[in-house]
Amino acid sequence: MAEPGYPEVGFAGAAGTAPAGSFSTGQVTVGTAATLIVADNPNRARLIVINQLGANNLFLGGVGVTITTGAGTANTAGSQTVFLHRAAVYGVVAGSTTPVSYIEEVL
Repeated sequence: MAEPGYPEVGFAGAAGTAPAGSFSTGQVTVGTAATLIVADNPNRARLIVINQLGANNLFLGGVGVTITTGAGTANTAGSQTVFLHRAAVYGVVAGSTTPVSYIEEVL
């Protein structure tokens, strides 16, 4: 069931047809300063952010996010955080760097 104001979007349509919309993927290296993971998108239906290695604690939030203000993610390789909003998402780690992937579903 979709969140209010957000239509249900999936990777596979009914009877094998493509759904209305598409998706894009990407990868960024997040460091100790707030790093843009994905820009705002008025057509976004859902965003999945993936902590690829889980070697560093990843904190997510808006511009200027820090390790004390961000939402911490599971420190596990492949852990995922789902966003149902259209704003930009930034990330930061406490030390070193970590690769972060995303899947963005658009209307």
